[in-house]
Amino acid sequence: MEYLILLLFTCVLITTDAIKNTTKSDFSTCKEYISKGYVYKQYYEIKNLFHSAGYIVDLHFSVQSSHDAHILLTPATDLDKKEPVYEIVLGAGRNTFSDLRRLRGKGTKGTSRTAGLLSIFEMRSFWLHISTEGLIEVGREGEDLAFLSWKDVSPLPVRFLSFSSWPGVEAKWLFDCKPINKSTEQMSESYLNQVEKPLTQIEQLRKQLLTNYDPYIVPETDGLTYVFLAFTCEHVHFDEKKSLLSISGKFDLQWQDEKMVWNSSEFDDITSLVLSHREIWMPTDLFLFNSADTGGDILQASSMKIEQSGYASWSPKTNMKIWCLTKNIKYWPYNDYDCELSLGFWTQQNLIRLFPASRAKLSTHIVSSGWDITHFTTGNTALDLPWIKEQSIDYSDEVDNYTTAITIYMKLTRRRSLYTVICFSIQFITSFLLLLIFCVSPTGNLKITLSCLIIVLLTGSLLALTKHAPSHPIYVPGLINTCQQMIIATAVALTISIIVICLSRNSCNKPLPSVVCNILSHHSIQTILLLPKSKGCNDYGKLNSSSEKTAEIQEMWIALGTAIDRLFFIIYTIFISILFSIHY
Repeated sequence: MEYLILLLFTCVLITTDAIKNTTKSDFSTCKEYISKGYVYKQYYEIKNLFHSAGYIVDLHFSVQSSHDAHILLTPATDLDKKEPVYEIVLGAGRNTFSDLRRLRGKGTKGTSRTAGLLSIFEMRSFWLHISTEGLIEVGREGEDLAFLSWKDVSPLPVRFLSFSSWPGVEAKWLFDCKPINKSTEQMSESYLNQVEKPLTQIEQLRKQLLTNYDPYIVPETDGLTYVFLAFTCEHVHFDEKKSLLSISGKFDLQWQDEKMVWNSSEFDDITSLVLSHREIWMPTDLFLFNSADTGGDILQASSMKIEQSGYASWSPKTNMKIWCLTKNIKYWPYNDYDCELSLGFWTQQNLIRLFPASRAKLSTHIVSSGWDITHFTTGNTALDLPWIKEQSIDYSDEVDNYTTAITIYMKLTRRRSLYTVICFSIQFITSFLLLLIFCVSPTGNLKITLSCLIIVLLTGSLLALTKHAPSHPIYVPGLINTCQQMIIATAVALTISIIVICLSRNSCNKPLPSVVCNILSHHSIQTILLLPKSKGCNDYGKLNSSSEKTAEIQEMWIALGTAIDRLFFIIYTIFISILFSIHY
């Protein structure tokens, strides 16, 4: 009896091993498909439905994805979303569970927690069985027990298979794998045939033009490709402190591609095509040689248009940064800046020629951030690039017939904005207050107050100007020079005010020197300095009392202080006029 049981057990093991061997597959013979997004694009017809006994579908496959790998089993390829199908989702919910559905996107019939089922770094292998009795099972390759199963009492007549993933997710599939233990003839037979959908005229044209087209090979015509360039400026922002110009706009690039020529009469009179970025060759390596950044990748990815004659046009957006120069920084903030864009090709100089298609232009809706572009032209420049010499490219015969670079010249002029009004208003106000120091009475506190106020205003103005003014190794903006000189002049005026106050307020018993007294008493001096009339110095000894004599002496000292104020008023008026005429 024990021998009989042992014999039966051995037979069961052999039978089980035979069944398992039928499920082992040679993955080197698999078909490959890459799915992107939750859309079923490619369908495969299941040709041999009963290639495994008892199964409608016996599929062995591998998938590499981060999550949400979808398998669709359907009776037809043109079913509505509301019609019944089998949809299996591996690694749903960010790779936490798996679903088995009887409708697309809903109708869950079976679910299982399968955390970490899929991997973005390696292929994971699985098997899928649908029995003739409607039992659907999904398991890991090498394991007999399914982790996801459900029995359909009314099985669907499955005829087609498709794969998809999830929006923003890419999945790589290996499927239709041949069993290892099949014969050579059997292994050559494919269980799944790709369903060829009827192509529209545009799809047929694209297939004809783009099949075997290499977008990284220059489409030469007689050994050269001529690219015509035009630029439209739409926005400029100028960082005056760094002399850095950020410019945005649109390039219009045009060239001829002889490999993209077709006869429109053969394709429903289709005369042009819109192609995605990099479907054909594009001059994407256009380089900004004087860029403040790296200079490469200045053209943004965008679609392009190709005509039946092979005439290609591409209008990519661009953002560039360049340095600008000024020759009249002393007139800041009313100076101009000269900027230029030097554009050319970094590589393949012997295959591509760059020409201006038309004059550069400004957009009618340009935003210039407080600046006016007063000059905007395009010119040709022959570049002397060292790597061209190293490549031993001979341009000697054609140097007058082509240009290796296009230079776009711009001149920026500041608008008369509130910023400049404030800058000059502070200068004029402080100049007026500085002259006012010599006009107020020395007996009060207004002289010292005005002097201190002017110094505070000028110091704050100087700090603000140095923060915004452009830096230059040699020249200093005239506005800053004026501010510095005005601070020095105010300090001198404060010293003079202190002297005048001391002369006017302190009681002096000693009379003025006769020379000074005679000068102050001179008619022309009194007229020029607008001094009050006073007694001559010879009348000091003729006073009747000592008190009258003291008052007369004090009056002459006050007259001296007034004369000093009036004299420096004239001097400072001339000084300020010269200062403003030089710097402004």
